[in-house]
Amino acid sequence: MERDLAQFTQAIDNVKHQIKRTPADNVINIDQLLNTELKMIHHKHVDENLEDHPRLQEMRSKLWQVKHPGETEPSMVNDGEDIDEDLVMSQAPVNTKCPITLQELTDPVRNKLCGHNYERKAILQHIAGGKGRRKCPVAGCGNAKPVEKSDLEDNTTLKHTIERRSRQTSSRSHQRINGSKTEQFKTDCARSYP
Repeated sequence: MERDLAQFTQAIDNVKHQIKRTPADNVINIDQLLNTELKMIHHKHVDENLEDHPRLQEMRSKLWQVKHPGETEPSMVNDGEDIDEDLVMSQAPVNTKCPITLQELTDPVRNKLCGHNYERKAILQHIAGGKGRRKCPVAGCGNAKPVEKSDLEDNTTLKHTIERRSRQTSSRSHQRINGSKTEQFKTDCARSYP
């Protein structure tokens, strides 16, 4: 995504320079110029080796840490089959709502016995209200043992997932705003060079 944004920005800059160099009496098709520039820039970068991209390496390292907690990460990734499998697995939808409050989790804790996640304050209130006899509040949970505070652990992985989704949502909003700015740029250029 960063590379696409950088390529788009470079294409817009190239189009600006072309417009400035074009005589005022020439008719300019900005859409065509921009599309041509984008194709040329994209064609130049197709052969880049994405396997060596730092973000991809960082993601692989994090996947290894999640899949093999406490183990030393090998210095070389094997043929990549396991990584692809992890990527597919990581695409599964993750429930980020508390089963008690039905609100988005902000401080998630995981029940070590059944694996369900809750908002910390909500599950602690749930436990306190039952005097040690409250079971997992998720309907159909097979865990028959009452939930105790000692059964709960911070779920930092889920917290990071929630934060990442939040950043992606704000990034999409930013892209929509930038998209409208691009349209405004095209309109302004068309007016300047009739």
